[in-house]
Amino acid sequence: MHMLFHRPLLLAILLILLLLGNVFAFVKLTTDPSKFLSAYPRMTMNTLTTLKAIQALNVLAIVGIWYFQKWGAWLALALALLVLALDIHYSIWYHAVVVVLLGGLTAHAVITNWPMFH
Repeated sequence: MHMLFHRPLLLAILLILLLLGNVFAFVKLTTDPSKFLSAYPRMTMNTLTTLKAIQALNVLAIVGIWYFQKWGAWLALALALLVLALDIHYSIWYHAVVVVLLGGLTAHAVITNWPMFH
């Protein structure tokens, strides 16, 4: 089995991608909120604040999964479902597809390695 820092390769790659994506999105929402709000006019600054909080919590969940903590996996699942609901509500279809695909791959990697979690 390939390991990156003593993690299964698929899980490590997904966690690194998720970490980069969440940090990038947090920075983008923080530095240019007006661009995001103009693209999705039904959103408010409160929604953006919620999205930034979700991304910060996602980073926490990713760290938890990196260290094989079950709470990290459960937190990631809950946040993915919340983001998917927001994507559907605000009709952000491209991101909904990304959440489903990456969430499914991450769920597969976590379930496959569940015995390593504590």
